[in-house]
Amino acid sequence: MENRVVIYTSSNEASAIIIRDRLAAEGINAIMLDVKDHVTEVVGGYEVHVHPDDEVRAKAIVEQSAE
Repeated sequence: MENRVVIYTSSNEASAIIIRDRLAAEGINAIMLDVKDHVTEVVGGYEVHVHPDDEVRAKAIVEQSAE
């Protein structure tokens, strides 16, 4: 995968999907990864990654979504 930065993490898949889709609606290419340990299903969760050029704008959108 090309150089990406994590801008959101959650143990809740639906929350990560909402953030990914919100970023896409704003024109930011976001990728959601399942980083959960599939053996134990305990450790990890979901991460949303964006290109470094979009990091500042994406973080602002994530913060607005949390309000």
